Amino acid sequence: MQLNIGSTVKYFLFFVLAINITACSNDNKNVLARVNDQAITVDALDAYLKTKGSPVKDEKFRHKAFEHLLERQTLATKVAQERKLDMPVIEMEVSEFKRQLLISRYFEQYLRDSVSDVAVRNYYTSNPDKYQADQIHVAHILIRTNAKTSQNERSALATRAGEAYSKITQGEAFAKVAEIYSEDKVSSTKGGDLGWLNLGAIDPLFSEQAFSMSKGQVSKPFETPFGFHILTVLEDTKTVSTPFEKVKGNIRYQLRGEAKQAEKQRLISESEVKRFGEFKVK
Repeated sequence: MQLNIGSTVKYFLFFVLAINITACSNDNKNVLARVNDQAITVDALDAYLKTKGSPVKDEKFRHKAFEHLLERQTLATKVAQERKLDMPVIEMEVSEFKRQLLISRYFEQYLRDSVSDVAVRNYYTSNPDKYQADQIHVAHILIRTNAKTSQNERSALATRAGEAYSKITQGEAFAKVAEIYSEDKVSSTKGGDLGWLNLGAIDPLFSEQAFSMSKGQVSKPFETPFGFHILTVLEDTKTVSTPFEKVKGNIRYQLRGEAKQAEKQRLISESEVKRFGEFKVK
């Protein structure tokens, strides 16, 4: 017979059921079979079918499932009697699995109910500042330096940046000067255009300079760890909101984490815990 359990979790659920098969009922009318003094009950069979996601009332499958359960219970009972296995270890494995299953199933249901789609949307609308960013559209000219650049080389590069700045102040188009002088080969082909940059997403010195300027302004050469820059603002600062669809997953993850932690603390705080032996609180 093929039962198609299909996963470790379902197999372990069956294992737990097989070991605790008599727990469901002491009513003889509810007993379907006995293995030595252990009963297989209607309730146990129903629970077994549910762990498999099978219809409880399907008589054909129910019969096959009962035969399989009876066989497994017989084997499990006899193996336990053989005393060749470390039963305390096995019982602890079952207990630990049960603890994990109880906790995970509880929080799965709790978080599904407490962190709804409405809660996620409400958090987004109630915290607009978290999902907004200031942006500015800039272009730059970059004369590169690095940690190994000597002082003499740095002075020469500063002079080159000064030359580029002078050409701009004398009326030459920023884009044309960028094509000639800038060592940022990606942006230089576009006249130095870097596109829209988010506040805080770039080097602090660069960001501070860019967001202190207005459209059409050109900065004097200034230095960052990347080299000497000359900046111009192509379009003024604007505030852009991140669409809900792009952040709802992150919001849900955050809210679930907060809700789980709060509920975990509530459950622990409302439980009576006593310590003994080496772990007794002194």
